Amino acid sequence: MPRATAATAAPADVPNKTKKPRGANAKWSKAEVDSLIEQLIVAKDAGNTAEGGFKSTVWSGVANSFDDPLKKKVRACESKWTRLKKDYKEIKWLREEVSGFGWNDPRWLMRPMRFVRNSARYYYMF
Repeated sequence: MPRATAATAAPADVPNKTKKPRGANAKWSKAEVDSLIEQLIVAKDAGNTAEGGFKSTVWSGVANSFDDPLKKKVRACESKWTRLKKDYKEIKWLREEVSGFGWNDPRWLMRPMRFVRNSARYYYMF
């Protein structure tokens, strides 16, 4: 009987690298995002920051202000805040550093301002 090698190892010999299933994600409305931001602004104005971030008591208070059980978790609020900051920085970079992009105030959307190449033709966008 041939010996099992790494290439012919049984599936039981291979370490299981599956990730834990994630729970449901919180769906944030505009009003909830506005509430999150407003509460963090108030906390910052009150000096409730430490080491470049908010104190854990701030995050607990923010999480407890929501009715949705998925948003009552401190980690969910911190994750939403991190994502909002990331999105803001990307949009700011596109507006200020990358030529050809502008901002459409009425729609709150990025818009290309220069010629955009499509196949062999150039089209002027907006």
